[in-house]
Amino acid sequence: MNSPVIPYEEQVNAVATLSVHELLKKYVKDERYRLVPGLYLKIEKNDLIAYFKKKPSVALDHLTNCQKNRDKLFTDTNILLQEEGKFIVAGLDHGRLVGRKEFQTLEEACAEYVLSLYWL
Repeated sequence: MNSPVIPYEEQVNAVATLSVHELLKKYVKDERYRLVPGLYLKIEKNDLIAYFKKKPSVALDHLTNCQKNRDKLFTDTNILLQEEGKFIVAGLDHGRLVGRKEFQTLEEACAEYVLSLYWL
């Protein structure tokens, strides 16, 4: 398996907008390898934070979608929430928050959230 060179800006945009699978389809020919984004994506959390600062509507959409769909989520997923002025990223285990991490800004929390979705 040869690792394709994926432009860094495309990596950041794909992770931030949850479109990694579409990006990998474009660059990775063998679909079996598309299941492991970490083989191809090497991005820095600070670059995602900067992305969300430039495009706050993207971060706000992630927060809104998570909070709106919280009752539909039950287990084996990660979630982004706002509680008491703080932003929280946590896993869900049978409806219970686990591995809770608190952040002061939405941008920091959102970067953590999207990275965790792809195990990056």
